[in-house]
Amino acid sequence: MFDKSREHQRLKIISILSLLVIIASAVTVAVPVYAKPDHPITSEHTKANRTAIFGKGASFTTTGPGTANDVNAHTKTATVDLRLTATAEKVTFGVAKISVNGGTLKVGSDTFTVEKGTGRLNVHSKKILVHVELKDGSGKIWHLILYGKISSSIPKTLANGASLTIDFMKPQSKVAGKWFLSIPNATITRTA
Repeated sequence: MFDKSREHQRLKIISILSLLVIIASAVTVAVPVYAKPDHPITSEHTKANRTAIFGKGASFTTTGPGTANDVNAHTKTATVDLRLTATAEKVTFGVAKISVNGGTLKVGSDTFTVEKGTGRLNVHSKKILVHVELKDGSGKIWHLILYGKISSSIPKTLANGASLTIDFMKPQSKVAGKWFLSIPNATITRTA
Protein backbone atom coordinates (compact mmCIF):
# COMPACT_ATOMS: atom_id res chain seq x y z
CA MET A 1 0.00 0.00 0.00
CA PHE A 2 2.82 2.35 0.86
CA ASP A 3 4.36 1.92 -2.57
CA LYS A 4 1.05 2.54 -4.37
CA SER A 5 0.45 5.91 -2.70
CA ARG A 6 4.03 6.95 -3.34
CA GLU A 7 3.71 5.88 -6.98
CA HIS A 8 0.41 7.77 -7.24
CA GLN A 9 2.01 10.92 -5.77
CA ARG A 10 4.92 10.63 -8.19
CA LEU A 11 2.52 10.34 -11.15
CA LYS A 12 0.65 13.46 -9.95
CA ILE A 13 3.88 15.47 -9.84
CA ILE A 14 4.91 14.23 -13.30
CA SER A 15 1.50 15.12 -14.76
CA ILE A 16 1.60 18.61 -13.21
CA LEU A 17 5.12 19.21 -14.52
CA SER A 18 4.08 17.93 -17.96
CA LEU A 19 1.13 20.30 -17.95
CA LEU A 20 3.43 23.24 -17.05
CA VAL A 21 5.81 22.32 -19.89
CA ILE A 22 2.91 22.19 -22.34
CA ILE A 23 1.63 25.61 -21.19
CA ALA A 24 5.12 27.12 -21.38
CA SER A 25 5.56 25.71 -24.88
CA ALA A 26 2.24 27.15 -26.00
CA VAL A 27 3.11 30.60 -24.63
CA THR A 28 6.52 30.66 -26.30
CA VAL A 29 4.95 29.70 -29.61
CA ALA A 30 1.86 31.97 -29.45
CA VAL A 31 3.27 35.15 -27.91
CA PRO A 32 5.72 36.04 -30.70
CA VAL A 33 2.90 35.73 -33.24
CA TYR A 34 0.92 38.46 -31.45
CA ALA A 35 3.83 40.51 -30.16
CA LYS A 36 5.80 41.18 -33.35
CA PRO A 37 4.55 41.20 -36.92
CA ASP A 38 6.56 39.40 -39.59
CA HIS A 39 6.20 42.41 -41.93
CA PRO A 40 6.66 46.14 -41.31
CA ILE A 41 3.48 48.10 -40.60
CA THR A 42 3.15 51.21 -42.72
CA SER A 43 0.46 53.83 -42.64
CA GLU A 44 -0.72 56.16 -45.36
CA HIS A 45 -0.95 58.82 -42.64
CA THR A 46 2.76 59.49 -42.36
CA LYS A 47 4.01 62.88 -41.24
CA ALA A 48 4.60 63.87 -44.86
CA ASN A 49 0.93 63.17 -45.70
CA ARG A 50 -0.44 64.77 -42.53
CA THR A 51 -0.49 68.36 -43.66
CA ALA A 52 -3.37 70.73 -43.04
CA ILE A 53 -5.19 72.03 -46.12
CA PHE A 54 -4.57 75.59 -44.85
CA GLY A 55 -3.33 77.23 -41.68
CA LYS A 56 -4.91 79.05 -38.79
CA GLY A 57 -5.86 82.59 -39.76
CA ALA A 58 -6.57 81.81 -43.42
CA SER A 59 -9.43 83.94 -44.80
CA PHE A 60 -12.21 82.88 -47.16
CA THR A 61 -15.20 84.18 -49.06
CA THR A 62 -18.21 82.03 -49.80
CA THR A 63 -20.43 83.13 -52.68
CA GLY A 64 -23.21 81.62 -54.69
CA PRO A 65 -26.64 82.09 -56.21
CA GLY A 66 -29.50 79.75 -55.45
CA THR A 67 -33.19 79.39 -54.73
CA ALA A 68 -35.29 79.47 -51.59
CA ASN A 69 -38.59 77.81 -50.77
CA ASP A 70 -40.87 79.25 -48.10
CA VAL A 71 -41.04 76.97 -45.04
CA ASN A 72 -44.83 77.27 -44.78
CA ALA A 73 -45.86 77.73 -48.43
CA HIS A 74 -43.52 75.39 -50.33
CA THR A 75 -44.62 76.66 -53.71
CA LYS A 76 -43.46 80.21 -52.85
CA THR A 77 -39.91 80.62 -54.14
CA ALA A 78 -37.32 83.38 -54.23
CA THR A 79 -33.82 83.92 -55.57
CA VAL A 80 -30.85 83.72 -53.22
CA ASP A 81 -27.50 85.50 -53.24
CA LEU A 82 -24.99 84.35 -50.59
CA ARG A 83 -21.85 86.29 -49.66
CA LEU A 84 -19.94 85.34 -46.51
CA THR A 85 -16.46 86.06 -45.19
CA ALA A 86 -14.79 83.67 -42.76
CA THR A 87 -11.50 82.98 -41.00
CA ALA A 88 -9.95 79.66 -39.96
CA GLU A 89 -9.78 79.63 -36.16
CA LYS A 90 -8.41 76.15 -35.53
CA VAL A 91 -7.02 73.73 -38.12
CA THR A 92 -6.06 70.08 -37.68
CA PHE A 93 -5.32 67.38 -40.24
CA GLY A 94 -8.47 67.41 -42.34
CA VAL A 95 -10.78 69.48 -40.10
CA ALA A 96 -11.04 73.25 -39.78
CA LYS A 97 -13.11 75.30 -37.35
CA ILE A 98 -14.11 78.57 -39.02
CA SER A 99 -15.50 81.82 -37.74
CA VAL A 100 -17.92 83.73 -39.97
CA ASN A 101 -17.27 87.44 -39.49
CA GLY A 102 -19.21 89.24 -42.22
CA GLY A 103 -21.37 89.11 -45.29
CA THR A 104 -24.95 89.16 -46.49
CA LEU A 105 -27.70 86.81 -47.55
CA LYS A 106 -30.29 88.12 -49.99
CA VAL A 107 -33.51 86.15 -50.35
CA GLY A 108 -35.90 87.80 -52.77
CA SER A 109 -36.24 91.42 -51.62
CA ASP A 110 -35.03 90.65 -48.05
CA THR A 111 -31.41 91.33 -47.12
CA PHE A 112 -29.93 89.70 -44.02
CA THR A 113 -26.62 90.89 -42.55
CA VAL A 114 -24.20 88.57 -40.76
CA GLU A 115 -23.76 89.23 -37.05
CA LYS A 116 -21.54 86.25 -36.20
CA GLY A 117 -21.18 82.58 -36.97
CA THR A 118 -19.14 79.42 -36.71
CA GLY A 119 -18.61 76.38 -38.85
CA ARG A 120 -16.70 73.18 -39.42
CA LEU A 121 -15.14 72.01 -42.66
CA ASN A 122 -14.23 68.31 -42.77
CA VAL A 123 -11.97 67.42 -45.69
CA HIS A 124 -12.20 63.66 -45.01
CA SER A 125 -16.00 63.48 -45.27
CA LYS A 126 -16.10 66.39 -47.78
CA LYS A 127 -18.78 68.15 -45.71
CA ILE A 128 -19.25 71.62 -44.27
CA LEU A 129 -21.67 72.84 -41.61
CA VAL A 130 -22.07 76.54 -40.82
CA HIS A 131 -24.29 78.26 -38.22
CA VAL A 132 -24.73 82.02 -38.67
CA GLU A 133 -26.69 84.63 -36.76
CA LEU A 134 -28.32 87.08 -39.19
CA LYS A 135 -30.10 90.39 -38.69
CA ASP A 136 -32.82 91.61 -41.05
CA GLY A 137 -33.61 95.26 -41.93
CA SER A 138 -35.89 95.67 -38.90
CA GLY A 139 -33.26 94.33 -36.49
CA LYS A 140 -34.83 90.90 -35.97
CA ILE A 141 -32.35 88.06 -35.44
CA TRP A 142 -32.56 84.97 -37.70
CA HIS A 143 -30.51 81.78 -37.71
CA LEU A 144 -28.89 80.57 -40.93
CA ILE A 145 -27.79 76.95 -41.19
CA LEU A 146 -25.76 75.89 -44.20
CA TYR A 147 -25.05 72.20 -44.76
CA GLY A 148 -23.07 71.27 -47.82
CA LYS A 149 -20.94 68.72 -49.59
CA ILE A 150 -17.72 69.57 -51.38
CA SER A 151 -18.28 68.58 -55.00
CA SER A 152 -14.86 69.53 -56.37
CA SER A 153 -11.59 67.69 -55.84
CA ILE A 154 -9.68 68.75 -52.73
CA PRO A 155 -6.01 69.69 -53.07
CA LYS A 156 -3.45 68.85 -50.38
CA THR A 157 -3.15 72.57 -49.65
CA LEU A 158 -5.53 75.35 -50.62
CA ALA A 159 -3.38 78.26 -51.84
CA ASN A 160 -4.47 81.92 -51.95
CA GLY A 161 -6.94 82.40 -54.79
CA ALA A 162 -7.78 78.69 -54.98
CA SER A 163 -11.37 77.61 -54.46
CA LEU A 164 -13.65 74.67 -53.65
CA THR A 165 -17.12 74.07 -55.04
CA ILE A 166 -19.80 73.24 -52.48
CA ASP A 167 -23.43 72.24 -52.87
CA PHE A 168 -25.54 73.61 -50.00
CA MET A 169 -28.67 71.48 -49.88
CA LYS A 170 -32.21 71.89 -48.64
CA PRO A 171 -33.91 71.16 -46.28
CA GLN A 172 -30.76 71.10 -44.09
CA SER A 173 -29.71 74.56 -45.35
CA LYS A 174 -32.18 77.16 -44.20
CA VAL A 175 -33.04 80.43 -42.58
CA ALA A 176 -34.73 78.81 -39.60
CA GLY A 177 -38.50 79.24 -39.60
CA LYS A 178 -38.54 81.17 -42.88
CA TRP A 179 -36.74 79.67 -45.93
CA PHE A 180 -35.27 76.37 -47.11
CA LEU A 181 -32.16 77.14 -49.19
CA SER A 182 -30.63 75.37 -52.17
CA ILE A 183 -27.30 76.84 -53.28
CA PRO A 184 -25.66 74.41 -55.70
CA ASN A 185 -22.17 75.23 -56.95
CA ALA A 186 -21.35 77.77 -54.23
CA THR A 187 -17.69 78.72 -54.19
CA ILE A 188 -15.37 79.00 -51.21
CA THR A 189 -12.28 80.96 -52.22
CA ARG A 190 -9.22 81.49 -50.08
CA THR A 191 -8.40 85.19 -49.92
CA ALA A 192 -5.44 85.27 -47.50
